[in-house]
Amino acid sequence: MDASSDEAGESRVIGGAKKGKLSGRPMGRPSGKATDGELTITQTRLKYNVSLRTLRFYEDEGLISPRRDGGGRFFGDEARRRLEMVLVGRILRFSVSEIKEILGADTSNSADFEHLLQDQKILEQIEHLEERREEINISIARLRRLLRQRSEGR
Repeated sequence: MDASSDEAGESRVIGGAKKGKLSGRPMGRPSGKATDGELTITQTRLKYNVSLRTLRFYEDEGLISPRRDGGGRFFGDEARRRLEMVLVGRILRFSVSEIKEILGADTSNSADFEHLLQDQKILEQIEHLEERREEINISIARLRRLLRQRSEGR
């Protein structure tokens, strides 16, 4: 299905692939190539077991900065180091804003998120997690009580 473009620069269809207004290449496909040591966003997603949406969100939040080339995102050593730090922060249950703050204070170029944590921040996080654990334990006990009551016919 060969179609043409109109004078206004509208999108066109050529050979079944929708083409962008200016580039003439299929929309949604990256134009760039990964260099040595870089991973594409798909390779990064698979390696770190995260979704594309998560990677894009972290980029939008300024937590990671993959190299952009056309529509493609390419993760070199630095971008992967930052991603690993963000993921450790999430494992430790820090919020995205807290991770951003902690990484923003990094003047040492550390490769280790945990190394960046000040003792006070660690203590605050422990307290927060202990509070959450208590809330979760209360919820679990309540749900178990509900199941027990139902099984007893009450």
